[in-house]
Amino acid sequence: MKGYGTIHVRLRSKNAMRCCTLGITIKASEWNRYKANKWTSSSTMASLGIRYRDFARMMAAIRLVPEEDFENQRIKTVCQQYMDCKDDKHTALPAPQNIRFATYIQQYYEELKTGKRLKRQQSVPVSRGYMEGFKTVGNAILHYEQVCGKHFTLDDIDGMFRRNYMKWLTDRGTKPNTIKSHMRLVYILLKTAFEEGLTQNDAFLTKGFVPTGEQVDAVYLSTRQVQALIDLDMTDTKKLRSQFETVLNAHLPPGARQRRVYAEDIRRYAVARDIFVIGCLTGQRISDYKRIGHDMITEYDGKQFICLVQCKSKKKVMIPLDKRVRHILDKYNGVLPKINEPTFNRHLRLLAETIGWTTIPAFEQAKPDGSPPRRFCDMVSSHTARRTFATNAYSCGVPIASIMAVTGHSTEEKLRTYLHLQAEDKALLAARDMEGFLHLRRSSRL
Repeated sequence: MKGYGTIHVRLRSKNAMRCCTLGITIKASEWNRYKANKWTSSSTMASLGIRYRDFARMMAAIRLVPEEDFENQRIKTVCQQYMDCKDDKHTALPAPQNIRFATYIQQYYEELKTGKRLKRQQSVPVSRGYMEGFKTVGNAILHYEQVCGKHFTLDDIDGMFRRNYMKWLTDRGTKPNTIKSHMRLVYILLKTAFEEGLTQNDAFLTKGFVPTGEQVDAVYLSTRQVQALIDLDMTDTKKLRSQFETVLNAHLPPGARQRRVYAEDIRRYAVARDIFVIGCLTGQRISDYKRIGHDMITEYDGKQFICLVQCKSKKKVMIPLDKRVRHILDKYNGVLPKINEPTFNRHLRLLAETIGWTTIPAFEQAKPDGSPPRRFCDMVSSHTARRTFATNAYSCGVPIASIMAVTGHSTEEKLRTYLHLQAEDKALLAARDMEGFLHLRRSSRL
């Protein structure tokens, strides 16, 4: 029937993928509305005769079916429990359990940590970074409860809580994009609790529950800057110790104890430099370029490539092997040292400031709160490497399709958000692309 379809569920495991049908037919527009979270809990799905809240809980119940019981009959039995609510205008909702929000967050975090909760639509654990995000939210909620002098339950997380909580985060100096990420996790927690029948609160469906954040102009390294980073001599310990200590101590408040830099610290900075350079020359995310090793190098048609499956998108990409990447891998016997991302970013900014990348980018504006504008070195992070690769490749005339093949971007629009060209770079690209056209125009006027 046109405009309708059947729902199938898939279980991905290490050995195989199994597929089951729910045995129900749903209108495509209602499915799309559900997937886009553009529904209200009391609205009825005309094609099924049940409310959206019951459908959401049915889908949540299916996700909780153990892998060993994942088969058609079990899935249909789960569905039938919710489809029996059909045409019942007064479906009873579970009584609110008054679960403390901070307690639920802690439980959610522990279940992610132990593997009880897995990545949605996949039978694999979530990343450590994603997991720690929930821990950060939990700690912030506990702090907010202390400030307010009360505990908040799942039912308390409404529009008023959202406004007051976001204002509290803003007053603490939390950046808009950090608040956006924070509220995104609150949204996930509230949505999950609703689907599992732990609360009747559907405030997460309110338009704009997760704020939009702000557009951040990000920096990238030019090819010369990348080479300068590569050429930085990390073996001159005495000279580097003095330079690093000067930078570190310049930011200390008056009377604070002076920082000392030791040979082991410099070795850690060198590791951060090397891993970052690999990111700049491969165009991957930090979750991917930090694990590149000799075991990923393969040869095809006489050329060497790095073959990896991206952690986030699960896409397989083939990256032409730069000889500078090979040299760094050989330096560590094919296995890069481990380093956590916050420490990695601190080391990168220290290196950038020590090299002298302290100018203020032209796009940086004065802050309303009077705080000083950010310098180039303050904006360098692990993700700068991916942006650096994409921008420099595009500046050198590499076709968009070829860049996408390496970075793994699914659309040209998404890739273009990574291209941060300076005005001079854009002018040179325009001159190169219009060379034939400009030559013809000159000829026609002679």
